[in-house]
Amino acid sequence: MPVTVTRPAGRRADDVRALRIRFRTLTFSGNYTQATKEVVTAQSVSLKRILAVIPCDLLVKAPAGVTGVFPVFDVSADGRTLTIGMIEDAAGAAGTPFGQAKTDAEAYIASSKIDVLIVGEG
Repeated sequence: MPVTVTRPAGRRADDVRALRIRFRTLTFSGNYTQATKEVVTAQSVSLKRILAVIPCDLLVKAPAGVTGVFPVFDVSADGRTLTIGMIEDAAGAAGTPFGQAKTDAEAYIASSKIDVLIVGEG
């Protein structure tokens, strides 16, 4: 299947000069809910707008001996918020199979963390 490559709407070829990159460690408290997920604002990482998130790790790292989870990143249309969902990487405590969204009954372990590069406009 051929792939078509285009610039995102409203972007110029030289916009890279206006971009800012933030390297951050996201540490989770353990109060995850499936409805609200986790939210990071652009302002909390000193940006006006978040354009993309690049995880430096495949899994959210949990304390030793605990199974991690896959993060799912969703940037809002206006770039003001980044929502982070969690996907099982093994059978969950409440019987959720691999690849399913974590539920409220399966809060991840507090102090779980992931390193990310956040690309945005400063």
